[in-house]
Amino acid sequence: MAETGIEIAAAGKSTRLREHITELGYPNGYPKLLLPTGRSDGETLLGRVTRQALEAPVPGFVTIHTSEENERYLRQNPDISPLIDGAEVRLARVEYGNSFRPFLPKLVKEGVRVLGSSGDFYAEFSWADVLDTHESNNYPVTFVVGQTVAVDNGAVFDVSDNGLITDFARVDRTKQSDLVNVGIYVFDPTDTVLSTLSGIVSSRYLASEEDIVTTLIAKGLMGAHVLERTPYNVNSAETYQALLAHVQTEQVVA
Repeated sequence: MAETGIEIAAAGKSTRLREHITELGYPNGYPKLLLPTGRSDGETLLGRVTRQALEAPVPGFVTIHTSEENERYLRQNPDISPLIDGAEVRLARVEYGNSFRPFLPKLVKEGVRVLGSSGDFYAEFSWADVLDTHESNNYPVTFVVGQTVAVDNGAVFDVSDNGLITDFARVDRTKQSDLVNVGIYVFDPTDTVLSTLSGIVSSRYLASEEDIVTTLIAKGLMGAHVLERTPYNVNSAETYQALLAHVQTEQVVA
């Protein structure tokens, strides 16, 4: 099956973390995907995600889809600028940060397998493992999920014993035992997937992620790759501080 690299969504406005980001000393508008992971080498969230994509066993470019404002910060960041100046990573301009927007049109219009991710999470994973799960579970769409720290206003998945995602719900407060969306996706261009998404993609405004996920689950199209180690989807100050504590502990142990 044809594959065309990995698409990374990096155009978010960091609305929910804006106040915390300025409290940390960064300028107004600074994207959360450039927050440091806490590693001593200055690694950022997006830098880590991009390097994991470069290690993936798939051909093609790694494409970072970003806004004009975010691109300015990317080019100034010492962890990211060497990557985007290299031959294997390219930038594409988008208007806003819906993480499906960069690659669902490509899936529908070009009929190729699409590997996508957000740029603002921290997870220990390999694309090779994700693709092994995807090939073995026989579902045309795979989402990577994991158990993480409890947060307010989260989305959780139910996963059956055979790896099928059977439900998705918004809750006021997640539990540490809940499986949450990490932000890593595989979409195969099967007839069912294409017919399900073509109407959504052809509309002027792409439907919300929640609507897309709900539709895919209702049709039994989504499988799960469950991470063994704790991921951190950095969409709250609480999660980001938990990530920093985790990385600090790991570096002390190492």
